Amino acid sequence: METYSSAGRVVVGSDGAAHTDAATQWAAQWANDHGLGLTLLCAHGPLGVVYQDVDMIARVTEAAAAHARQLLDVTVATVRAVYPNLDVQTELLNAHPAGSLIDRSATAALTVVGTRGAVGLRRVLLGGTADGVITHGSGPVAVVPPDSPLPSNKDILVGVDTSDGSAAALRFAFEAASATGRTLRLVHAWELEGLWPGAHLGLARRMGDNLPLDEDRERFLADTVTPLAEAFPHVSVEQVVMEGGAARILSELSPQASLIVVGSRGRAGFTGLLLGSTSRELAQTSECPVVVVHVQP
Repeated sequence: METYSSAGRVVVGSDGAAHTDAATQWAAQWANDHGLGLTLLCAHGPLGVVYQDVDMIARVTEAAAAHARQLLDVTVATVRAVYPNLDVQTELLNAHPAGSLIDRSATAALTVVGTRGAVGLRRVLLGGTADGVITHGSGPVAVVPPDSPLPSNKDILVGVDTSDGSAAALRFAFEAASATGRTLRLVHAWELEGLWPGAHLGLARRMGDNLPLDEDRERFLADTVTPLAEAFPHVSVEQVVMEGGAARILSELSPQASLIVVGSRGRAGFTGLLLGSTSRELAQTSECPVVVVHVQP
């Protein structure tokens, strides 16, 4: 077993599969762009089959480790061919992949996981390692679709609301935009709660609901962003206020983005990512990578 400190590094789950290859390429460019080290973590166990023979268990485990080491060596060579100055380390564990990445996420600057399949299939298959890490991980966790392009000059989008998770996501997004020179788009999506589908805003107001106007929401965005805009004066910032569900709107905007950043806790204050939450739904549907920034309770 090889172990290294993951503190302050980009940690990516790597097992040689197509979806983890895409995540590794993305993680390598992110680490290179941000001046961070990269750790390729391959967890090849525990065994999915129970053997009565102790010697058989040892042989199978050894074979799995040797195969994983070969895959890691090939991946490291590929990464170093593109980024020769990048600090690349490997970690090979006989442990559960999701649990290992969740553990490393506590000290990593960014934890990166890949997803399987196209958008429709990801809805079914996200229940594996990626789902576990975005649900139970710490700090920022990036979810990279298998067909996702490498980081580009497209804008960075960040979902903004009034939660602590949103505040942490906003700072992460400003730091990412500052490091890469990309424009940062603040997206505030809102929808009327407690009204039937198709209910009209004007009707809701006539019914006596005290709903904030778009101008109020734009002012909220401006007030929220001011301290960070002053801290990162070179970051170009745009504001977007749209009516509708946050996950749907951000997903629809994802083809225009290089990255989407969201907090793990929305307005309802969930302590975990529940099915249908903005974070998990985006991981299932976004065409670009999504970073979920966790806030510890």
